[in-house]
Amino acid sequence: MSSLSFKYKLADKGLSLLASLPLPALYALVAPVRFVMHRIVGYRKKVIRQNLINSFPEKNEEEIRQITDRFYHHLCDNIVETIKLRHISDKELARRMRIENPEVVNDILSSGTPVVLLLGHIGNWEWVPQLTMSVSVRTPFGEIYRPMHDKQWGEIIHNLRDRWDNVTQIPQDDAIKTIFRWNREGAWIVGFLADQRPNNRNLNHWATFLHQDTPVVVGPEQIGRHTNARFVYADISKTSRGHYSIHYHEITLPERSDSPFPVMREYLNLLEMTIRRHISDKELARRMRIENPEVVNDILSSGTPVVLLLGHIGNWEWVPQLTMSVSVRTPFGEIYRPMHDKQWGEIIHNLRDRWDNVTQIPQDDAIKTIFRWNREGAWIVGFLADQRPNNRNLNHWATFLHQDTPVVVGPEQIGRHTNARFVYADISKTSRGHYSIHYHEITLPERSDSPFPVMREYLNLLEMTIRRDPALWLWSHKRWKYPRPEKCQDI
Repeated sequence: MSSLSFKYKLADKGLSLLASLPLPALYALVAPVRFVMHRIVGYRKKVIRQNLINSFPEKNEEEIRQITDRFYHHLCDNIVETIKLRHISDKELARRMRIENPEVVNDILSSGTPVVLLLGHIGNWEWVPQLTMSVSVRTPFGEIYRPMHDKQWGEIIHNLRDRWDNVTQIPQDDAIKTIFRWNREGAWIVGFLADQRPNNRNLNHWATFLHQDTPVVVGPEQIGRHTNARFVYADISKTSRGHYSIHYHEITLPERSDSPFPVMREYLNLLEMTIRRHISDKELARRMRIENPEVVNDILSSGTPVVLLLGHIGNWEWVPQLTMSVSVRTPFGEIYRPMHDKQWGEIIHNLRDRWDNVTQIPQDDAIKTIFRWNREGAWIVGFLADQRPNNRNLNHWATFLHQDTPVVVGPEQIGRHTNARFVYADISKTSRGHYSIHYHEITLPERSDSPFPVMREYLNLLEMTIRRDPALWLWSHKRWKYPRPEKCQDI
């Protein structure tokens, strides 16, 4: 027996012994390993730092340091979670790796169509084959892998992945042959970790990814097109330590595209959005500061609901961070207008889903949802009220930024019917990637010449905010598309 073979067997036995421990014990054991890897050895520290600096030029030195710390923490967790594959039940894995919408893949496979599953090295990709437990159609499942230079370590990893009897591990060089054989027999699903660097012979296709020129693997799209497969992106989120969720997004081939590989272009867009989404609540709280949270807290503490009026200024997508400063346990909702492009709408919806305590309310369901909440107590709902009303509701107009402007009056109508109080969120950009919110309560006057005095005051406040820094408002929307009709009401 060679010494190399002995080392392999010793390592294999050691991993089996470690895998028998519960995950909390493994997390505790890996803590000193993480310290040595990060602080003493500095494993690939220069590469990691430079990659982060290039990918996030907007972040300062302290923010890069924080992401680096979290990366080493997650990397070590990932290592022990992979080791745990030796001794973890399917039931436990299903609890830790949740599939949010398995019907996306099941419906495709049920139609007899194969699936190219596009993944990234994010979350815990070694646990992803767990998704086969949610596949209701009996069909081959394969995962493509690039053989390691160290063949014995490669065999150890191969054996760890062999816990799934229904998953075929396919060496990269055998991928086309295997998939085309399966394709002659019916539907199949194959996972591609498509964010790897192509080998040196295939550095032919490039894209901008995370602010950098990046070589792209295009094989998954080529295979999918030749086999009439459909493409699905697996969006992986880490919900807590040792717990993940997957949300599927189907990527459709457009009828026309300027890109020779539109699927891979869209995959990179989705992957970048996933990567950028993983920003901590602590960091967001530092970047989106609430100057006077007591204004909203005092109202909610009195049992009174809040209509929060916002504009498309600064970064309105970060505004739900203000829920972290609300001291009263109460429903928080944000009203949105569904997009015409349903797939992009779903992507944006999932980005906003990072706030578990925020309910996204489609515009058509707003009244029903708010009135239900109102029967139960206080609530807070945010309205981006500077949008153009739909064509059926161009009835109320005002002068705004020197122009005749149709006005959304629903927020005031809802607030009056529910005895809510109105608060304007004045957003300022304090520096790149940093914002502050100052609340202004808008009170209903005893007498007013305007039928909607709250919305009139909201427009006054918003115009003052815009004039303070015009570049921060969303000027690309066609707010003044329609002329003012003869029969309308001036607010």
